[in-house]
Amino acid sequence: MEDALQEVFIRFFRVLPGLREPAALGSFLTGVAVRVARDALRKRRIRSWFRLTDDGEVPERTESDPAAEQASRAVRRLYVILDELDDESRLLFVLRHIEGLEIGELAACLDSSVATVKRRLARVTPVVFARARKDADLATFVASDDVGEPL
Repeated sequence: MEDALQEVFIRFFRVLPGLREPAALGSFLTGVAVRVARDALRKRRIRSWFRLTDDGEVPERTESDPAAEQASRAVRRLYVILDELDDESRLLFVLRHIEGLEIGELAACLDSSVATVKRRLARVTPVVFARARKDADLATFVASDDVGEPL
């Protein structure tokens, strides 16, 4: 995490002269962070093909709190679903439904149009929610009619 944070600021200061609108500084920095995250996901996926990293599973908790165990299982299952997505779809879903970014913020971060972001979200969101509803560990966290509200 610390390496990724450093990479974000190295890239940020490298591309800062390209910032045309000072009022968009927050979206600009978030966009840099998204690109660093996308690169990290891509590298992780490639390394996993060559078996250079662990399988990405979340380690088991040692405490015996049933609610914590259920939440831990749900997080692991969500990661499995997200790992099946391409990097762009995963970033869109996570930034919108887990981090709670608005559509306009997403468009600015990903340097895309609002229409493109909406179209991509319309494709990925129902897929993730449908898979979550079918998963025993995630179904309790997603309402049966839920097709796009944050998790």
